Amino acid sequence: MIEMEFIGLKQLQLLPVDENYTCEILESTLIMKDGYIYWCDCGNLSEKDLVDYEGTLICASQLRWRSIENHMGEKEFYQSES
Repeated sequence: MIEMEFIGLKQLQLLPVDENYTCEILESTLIMKDGYIYWCDCGNLSEKDLVDYEGTLICASQLRWRSIENHMGEKEFYQSES
């Protein structure tokens, strides 16, 4: 699990997921454009997709993140390569 902090927020578009699905984010896209960072909750998006994207979209001037350990229960969800 990671925690992300978006600094200098320009746009925040939060849309609910379909009620038939859980809320895990399995893929995402990170695009740097015109000095901003765009994060979307869907994989394989391009810059041209940002204009009409209907999912969750965050645009900010900076992003920082960190790994969060031991907050998802006892089962290991991912394992970093050594």
